[in-house]
Amino acid sequence: MKFLLSLGIIWTLLNTAEALDCLMCRDFPQCEDTFSGNCSSDELCATAAIRLQQMGSSLLINTKSCVPPSLCDVGNGTFSGSLGFMRVVGSVRCCDTDNCNSQTLPIPADQESNGFECYSCDSSTCRHKIQCVGVEDRCFNGNVTHWNTWAPTVHVFGCASSNLCVAFSHLSSASLPGFDLNGPNCCEGKLCN
Repeated sequence: MKFLLSLGIIWTLLNTAEALDCLMCRDFPQCEDTFSGNCSSDELCATAAIRLQQMGSSLLINTKSCVPPSLCDVGNGTFSGSLGFMRVVGSVRCCDTDNCNSQTLPIPADQESNGFECYSCDSSTCRHKIQCVGVEDRCFNGNVTHWNTWAPTVHVFGCASSNLCVAFSHLSSASLPGFDLNGPNCCEGKLCN
């Protein structure tokens, strides 16, 4: 009996997940000042470099943080998405040792049109065709609602990379500061959204 109890205790100790310490940003958007913070026991460390382009201007974002493993299912590499009037492209790297996210990734270069098309929304309809670029090989649709009750729900349609769709599938519904996001749902095939 003592032998079984000892095995049980050893098994429990060996299988207890220990939380990682990951680097996190004190400043936004460049993440030049970091600190080591404790993550939940079910999170990994990540570093990302993101370019947000909207109407001719760009915002470059570097970030380091703890993330759920489901968001690391996208793999280490480039992700991209476009709404027509706005595009986000980035690179991400996840890792699973203390403070392993110290590197700063390069911002991905501008991507070329790849011949794939999806629908996007303008002020009156969601049947505006847009050209997808680079790794964007899926179409998506979803809804964004502003927390102010007077603001209407906005439909969002566009292009996305397959790995961004994997991340979307783990969100299904999410809150961003000031907004609720329902979907997005991805599909394969030109203009399938």
